[in-house]
Amino acid sequence: QAQGTSLFVLMLPVVSFAVLNYWKSGNVKWEYGLVIAMTFIVGAFFGSKLSLKISPGLVQLLFGILMAYISFRMILSGYTSISSDES
Repeated sequence: QAQGTSLFVLMLPVVSFAVLNYWKSGNVKWEYGLVIAMTFIVGAFFGSKLSLKISPGLVQLLFGILMAYISFRMILSGYTSISSDES
């Protein structure tokens, strides 16, 4: 319950003020944002349903694997960027 409550509490003030500031400075592409937001909504709906049905340990394991994969990709892209700048 704490995780769901925390997400709810953070959602409105953080997102609304951030979007407002970026919008005022002309840095929001609404057409892209709406498409991405819709995929987030669908993913959050099904992801939360799935995470409530499987064990917390498995959720942690899968999240850890995902973070390790993303970290590895970021390290590789940084390395290839540095090596291409040097040549």
